[in-house]
Amino acid sequence: MTTGTPKFIASLISASGGKVVGRTRLQKMVCMLNISGYDVGFDFSYHHYGPYSEDLSFAVSDAHALGLIQEEKRHTDWGTRYSVYEARQEVDSDEIATISPLLEVMRDADSVELELAVTAAFLKADGVDSPWDEVRRRKSQKATDTRIQQAQKLYSEIREASPLRPLPEL
Repeated sequence: MTTGTPKFIASLISASGGKVVGRTRLQKMVCMLNISGYDVGFDFSYHHYGPYSEDLSFAVSDAHALGLIQEEKRHTDWGTRYSVYEARQEVDSDEIATISPLLEVMRDADSVELELAVTAAFLKADGVDSPWDEVRRRKSQKATDTRIQQAQKLYSEIREASPLRPLPEL
């Protein structure tokens, strides 16, 4: 399957159980696939919420416009917006189906803990020697001791579920 396309995005959402809640979550899931050696077809750079790909954002919008995914915009009780993405097609690739367990770990994870874990992995891949310390510095409001411990536990689960290249210890 050609990566970096709207159809690829729809297949990833399908392989994630058919539904992904949150734009940030989807960005982090795809970034972690990239870090784990799966060629996702998108480049990531550091942004306010951690690793971000503008091209991925465009591909998600295109997938919605083409009817490959449904995007429902919702509001939290405190007034912020988030998106719920649902696939309109089944996984059509054995290759993508093999990463389904990894996607499901990330799909079910706490969104802040996922953000912290993927940010630490991204920083490590970018050459940062102490990624958890850097996460604490960059995300001081979110990176409480408890959240960091949970994010480290989540990262271990992601490492175990990754069928591709072994992820580094952080």
